[in-house]
Amino acid sequence: MDRGLLNRNPGRFWRTIRYRHRLVLGAMAVLLGTGLYYLAFEQTRDDFQHERDATIPAVAGIVGAERDYASAEDAGIADRQARSLAPDRTGPVLDSLHGRAPVSDPAGDRSQSEADDQPATADEDASADQDGKDDDDPGKALELSISGAVLDDRGSLLPGIRVEARAVGPPGQSRKGAGPLTDALTQMTDGLGGFVFEPLAEGEYQLSVEDTEKFYGVGLRVRAGVTNAELRVQRIREVRVHGQIIDETGGALESVRVRDLGGSRASPSDVDGAYEITVEPVKAGQAPVLEFGHPRYRSQRRRVEAVVGSDADAVRLDVEMEPTGEEVAVLGHVSGPRGSSVPDAEVWLSSAAPRNYQSTRTNEGGEFEFERVEVGEAYRLGVNPGPDYMKYVSEPFAVGPGNTAHDVRLEAGGYGSLSGRLINPEGRALSQFTVWLRSEDSGGGQAPIPVASDAAGNFQVEQVPAGTLRLESTSQPRLQAGGIELKPGEARHVEVPLDWGERWMFGQLLDIDGQPVAGAKVTLQWSRQHHDISSSSHRRAASDFEGFFTFSNLSAGDYRVTVQAPGFQTLRRTYGSGSEELKIVLRSSTAVGGNQ
Repeated sequence: MDRGLLNRNPGRFWRTIRYRHRLVLGAMAVLLGTGLYYLAFEQTRDDFQHERDATIPAVAGIVGAERDYASAEDAGIADRQARSLAPDRTGPVLDSLHGRAPVSDPAGDRSQSEADDQPATADEDASADQDGKDDDDPGKALELSISGAVLDDRGSLLPGIRVEARAVGPPGQSRKGAGPLTDALTQMTDGLGGFVFEPLAEGEYQLSVEDTEKFYGVGLRVRAGVTNAELRVQRIREVRVHGQIIDETGGALESVRVRDLGGSRASPSDVDGAYEITVEPVKAGQAPVLEFGHPRYRSQRRRVEAVVGSDADAVRLDVEMEPTGEEVAVLGHVSGPRGSSVPDAEVWLSSAAPRNYQSTRTNEGGEFEFERVEVGEAYRLGVNPGPDYMKYVSEPFAVGPGNTAHDVRLEAGGYGSLSGRLINPEGRALSQFTVWLRSEDSGGGQAPIPVASDAAGNFQVEQVPAGTLRLESTSQPRLQAGGIELKPGEARHVEVPLDWGERWMFGQLLDIDGQPVAGAKVTLQWSRQHHDISSSSHRRAASDFEGFFTFSNLSAGDYRVTVQAPGFQTLRRTYGSGSEELKIVLRSSTAVGGNQ
C-alpha cells in the first residue's frame, strides 16, 4: 500500500479501498467478526470471575473453620513459640507449651482465639496497615507476652487454676505508667495447665496463684517476654520428721529444742536423742526448715528436702551438734567523716568458722554491742548507714579472748550521673529494656532507680549515688551487671551486657534405669567479664512429672547447669544454648563414683 497516498489525501485512500480492493474489504470483515467474538468472550469471563470471587471466600471460610477447629489443641502459644525461634521437639513439656491457648483476653469479653477468627473490618485493615508502618518507629511500645504453666511440687500440670498478672516496680513499690495494664489480669489455666497473658507492655510483672483447699498459693516475678514461667504450688499436707541427735563423740544428746521455722511447733529430744515433729511444706514448693538449738551447742538449721515432690508421710533426718567455744562481747561506735555519731545504722557481724551471724542497730549515740559472740579468728563487721554515707565492711579480724571494741569511721556519700547502652552478649542493642540500678555502698537506704533503654539500647540516669553500683532485674530470670564504680561528681558512660536472647534449652532428667526424675531443681548460670563490668544471670526451673525442663530467652554461649534432686547426686555440667534436646542421667546418692 502507498503510505504517501494515505498521508496526502485520506478521502482518495478510502475510495481506492472501496472500488479497487475488494479483498481488503473481506479482510476487514474478518477482523470485525474477530473483534465482536472477543468482546462477547470477555463479558462471559467477567461473569465467571465474578461468580468465582463470590464463591472462594465462602469455601475458604469453611476450610479455614475446619482447619482451626482441628488444630485448636495444637495451636495456642505454638505460633508465639515459633516466633521466638523455639526448636521443635516432642514430649510432655513441649506438648504443654505448644498446646496452650489463652482462656480469655484481658478484658474477659471473648477468647483470643475467637477474636482472631473474626473477619477484619475495613477500619481494622487500615489500622493494621498503619501499625505495619509504625513497626520501625523507635517510640512505638513493644507488645509482648508471658506464657507458662502451673504445676504442683511433683511436676504435675494443673488445669483450672486461677492466675493473676500485675505490672509492678521494684519490691515494695507499685509500678505506675505501665500503659493500659495497671490492673490485675486474670487467666484460668487450660487443660494442660498453661496460661498466656498478652499483649503486655515491656517491664516486670508479678504472677500469683492464691491459696486453695489443696495447694498453697505462690508468687513469681517475671519479665515480659518470658515464655516458660513456671508457678510451682505446694500441696497442703503434714509430714512427720523424726531422727536422732548426737554430739561430737556420737553420744545421744538430750533436751535439744527442735523447732519448725515455718510454723509454731517445737519438740525436745529425749534421753536417747530421738525427736519427732510434724511439719507442713512451706509455700512456693520450698522444703520445711528445722532449727536445732541447745545452750552448749551451736544452733543448726536443716532443710528437709525429701518432703518436696514426695508422697512420703514420714522422713528421717539425723543431726550431729557441735559444742560452742568461749563467748565474749563485741562493741563499738559508728561516726561520720567529722566524728559525729551516726544513730540508727544497721551493724552486722559474721563469721564462717565458727558459723555465726548477728545484727543490731546503733543507738542515739552511735554505739552498738553484740553480747554473746563465740571466739574466732575470721570475723567481719559491716555497717549499712543509709544514703548519706558509704557502706562499710571491715577486713577479717579476730574476736576474743576478752571484750573486743571495734569503732567505725564512715565516708560521706555523693552523687554522679551514669549513661550507657544495654546490649546482649552478641553486642546487639536491648531496646525498650528496663533494669534497676542499686548502690552497693548505701546499705539499702537508697531505693532502686529504674533504668530504661530506648530503641537503640541507650540510657541515662542523673543523681546516682557514688560508689559501687550494679544493674539488675528484680524478676525471673535474674540478670545482673556489677562492679560499676562511680565517683562523686563523675559522669560515666558504660556498655552493659545482659544475658537476654531468643535461644532455648530443653532437657529431660532420667535415672540410670531410664525412668524420669520429677521435681528436681535445675539452675542455669551464665557469667561474662566485659571490661570492668561483671555480668551474670541465674535461672531456675523444676523437672515435670516426666522429667522435662525448659529454659527460654537465652543468648548464644555456654551455661552452667546444676541439677539437685532428693536421693541423687548433685550434677554440674556445661551446655551450650540452642543445643538439641538434652538427656541427663542422674546417679543415686548411694551409688559409688562421682558425677558425670
